[in-house]
Amino acid sequence: RLRRELGVTTSDQHELGYRLNKLPLAIAPGQRFQFPWGPVEFQSASDLRGQYGEIFVRRHYAFQSRRPDPVIIDAGGNIGMSAIWFKQEFPQARVTVYEADPEQAAVLQRNLAAAAITDVQVENAAVWTEDGTVSFDNQGQDRGAVRGTQGIPVRAVDLAAHLPGAV
Repeated sequence: RLRRELGVTTSDQHELGYRLNKLPLAIAPGQRFQFPWGPVEFQSASDLRGQYGEIFVRRHYAFQSRRPDPVIIDAGGNIGMSAIWFKQEFPQARVTVYEADPEQAAVLQRNLAAAAITDVQVENAAVWTEDGTVSFDNQGQDRGAVRGTQGIPVRAVDLAAHLPGAV
């Protein structure tokens, strides 16, 4: 607790987990949590805990690449935790992140900047079956979804048409 109160950063996975678990559930938008790579802005403590555990602890996105610069497409980047992990694992990777929610896309870009990651392409768009516009229900946090007629209009991209040669 003293290390947290003094603002001492840690790279210890167990201490990070402890600190994440101590976050109050109800937090105002724009709250930040200090990770070893920099502060991460988030809207939901439970979503942040879940993403950190899934991506960094249980390594759900881990894969082996024959190349040091794989092409990675992240369809639904949320606040950028996966993009940060991809760039930590594969610093030379060519990462494109799609995030339909305009608010989340802005948070994602701020989190990448705070982590000093400048070479990730962020597309504020929904991944869809054709280019155009879809209705996105931006409930905030990690709960937004494309819906029939409810929500806000967002740009949609036909992912198959925009994929590079090898992913």
